[in-house]
Amino acid sequence: MRCRLSACICYRRIQSKATLTDVLGRGKVLLFTHRYQAMRTQAQSSEVKIDNSQAMTSPPKYFDSLIDVIRNYPAIDNHAHPLLTEENRDRLDFEGLTSEAQGEALEDAAYTLAHTTARRDLVQLYDLPGHASWEDVKEHRTERTYYELCRLCLRQASIQCILIDDGLGGVKEMAEDYQRHDRYTLSPTRRIVRVEVIAQVCALYLSISSPSFRTHAAPLPLPHPPQ
Repeated sequence: MRCRLSACICYRRIQSKATLTDVLGRGKVLLFTHRYQAMRTQAQSSEVKIDNSQAMTSPPKYFDSLIDVIRNYPAIDNHAHPLLTEENRDRLDFEGLTSEAQGEALEDAAYTLAHTTARRDLVQLYDLPGHASWEDVKEHRTERTYYELCRLCLRQASIQCILIDDGLGGVKEMAEDYQRHDRYTLSPTRRIVRVEVIAQVCALYLSISSPSFRTHAAPLPLPHPPQ
């Protein structure tokens, strides 16, 4: 379990989230956006009109509203890990938001491009001055209530529903129950079933009930039974 369990994992902007729209289709629309903007800039700079050969790539009249729909359409987070409990909100280093490093190596995360991007996005999310430092971001985060942080992040990302994977080690001790996430979304949270855990439980009971199976099978650790 990394700091990705933190409420502020939603620093990612709406542009980078998966929506209910087809991902490939959205990619084509965004590619079309970049092509059209570049073409329009070139046309304006040279003071020429777009010719007929380029007309087929011109956007429809509803193009701007279409982009707004794509960016703001309610999203399903189809593979999320549960939020930390309020008691554990500061148990993991906040810098782990953008790095898998640990210990002294994590100190260098502040100089990475991912960290710089995260700081910029969090400054906007928290409505801080553009020159706010990383320490300013962390101080502001500490001053806000945990419920307010979770609600702010999920609502700004337009998360409609979450599919929770709570099969990681340490979840039971550090994280919220999956149903507790319903407080932050408009649709109820669903739980992802880990097939390998189900198979492990079945194999364990088979090894207990069948002597022949127990003879040929390696001993299995007792997993938490699925709820």
